[in-house]
Amino acid sequence: MTTRISFARTVRIAAFWVLLPFALAVLLDAVKWSYHPDPDAWMYDMRSYIAGGRAILDGQDPYTVQSEFGEYFVYPPFALLLFLPIARLSWNAIALIWGGISVLALQASIWLALKGVGVKRLEFWSILVLIPSLILYPVDQTIHQGQINLLLLVLVLMDVSLPATSRAKDVLIGLCAGIKIIPIVFCRVLHPRSEIPRGASGSCHYGVHSFCGVDFVSGALS
Repeated sequence: MTTRISFARTVRIAAFWVLLPFALAVLLDAVKWSYHPDPDAWMYDMRSYIAGGRAILDGQDPYTVQSEFGEYFVYPPFALLLFLPIARLSWNAIALIWGGISVLALQASIWLALKGVGVKRLEFWSILVLIPSLILYPVDQTIHQGQINLLLLVLVLMDVSLPATSRAKDVLIGLCAGIKIIPIVFCRVLHPRSEIPRGASGSCHYGVHSFCGVDFVSGALS
C-alpha cells in the first residue's frame, strides 16, 4: 500500500512539475502564429543568446557575432553556459525546450508567491493563476520572444523565500546577476545598512560567476 501511495505521489508531482508546463509550452507554440499580434518577433531575444552560444562552439568571439535580427549578445559571459546545451538544436526544438522551462519557471514563481501568503491547495490555485497568465502581457511576450526573465524571476523568489539564517541566502541572486546584471540590485534592496555583509555576499557570488564565465570564454577562444 505504501509503495502504491508513493508511486501515485511521484506521478502526481511529475505531472504537475514536468508534464503540465511542457504540455502548455507545446500548446502555446502550436497556436502562436494564429493568435500572436507580432509573429515576426518569435524567438527574437533567444536568437542573440543562441548566436553567442554557437559562436563559442565555433571558436568565435560571442560579442562580435550578430543574430538574424542584427542583435549582439550583450550579457555576462557566464550566461553563455546556459545556452550551450541547446545551441545546435533546431529553432522549433529550442522554442519548445525554452518555452517549457519558462512556463515551469512561471509556475514555480506562482507557487512560491501563493505559499508565501499562506494559500492552501497550492497545486489547484497555481494552475488557476498560471493558465490565464500565459496569454497576458508581459508573460506572453516573454515566452514568445524567448527571453530569460521568467527564469530569473523564479531564482530571485527562491532566494527571497529562504530563511534569513540560511547559508544559501543570496547565492541564487548572485547566480541571476551572473546571467543578467540587473538582479544584483536585490542584494542592496533586501538588506538594510545593518546587514551590509549579508548583502555583499550576493555581490561576491556574482563576482565568482562572472570570473567563471570570463575564464570559460577565454579558454574556448584560446
